Amino acid sequence: MDIQTLKYIYDVAIYGSITRAAQYNYISPSHLSRQVKKIEEMFSISIFERSYNGVSLTKQGQEFIRYIEPILKGTIALEKHYSRQPATQGLFAFRIAIHHNSL
Repeated sequence: MDIQTLKYIYDVAIYGSITRAAQYNYISPSHLSRQVKKIEEMFSISIFERSYNGVSLTKQGQEFIRYIEPILKGTIALEKHYSRQPATQGLFAFRIAIHHNSL
């Protein structure tokens, strides 16, 4: 599990569609679907209820989103904080790729 996968799941919840979330993240819907399934299997939960009209969060999914939202917001805050400071000698600067406008 990584931050990017959590971000994908969050975006699916926001858009209500794997296809739209995949387009937003410039990845294929099949790749995004596999990432969601991997997390669902890892935790033995069902995050989304799938239908022809898109997806909606299950009760487990709503709880999952409540847990990952502060993680994603914290990641954005961390990136913002350290991207403003010059890199110290001997340390490496880093970037975390998360779309800031989706949280």
